[in-house]
Amino acid sequence: MKKKTLINNNPLKLRQYVILSILIWTILILFLLRWDKKRMDVEAINRAYIYTKVGFDKDILYRRWASDHGGVYVPILKKRHQIHIYHILKTVIFL
Repeated sequence: MKKKTLINNNPLKLRQYVILSILIWTILILFLLRWDKKRMDVEAINRAYIYTKVGFDKDILYRRWASDHGGVYVPILKKRHQIHIYHILKTVIFL
């Protein structure tokens, strides 16, 4: 009486399964790489937009500040407000 074995002794079948597994794995990896590259491109565009908007807002803020003071050149005040940086001035070492 022949025993039923769970292991397939046909090497051609095994070879087909291995080739099919490698092919599916390769397609999966290529799909994931393409998806990740597309996501990174979108993220780069979004970051560029945000940095551009921040720079533009900074320029507008500076222009408003300058125009509130009568132009690019701000008049010198008689009283200097350097109390908040006095501790830094004491520690400055000139080389």
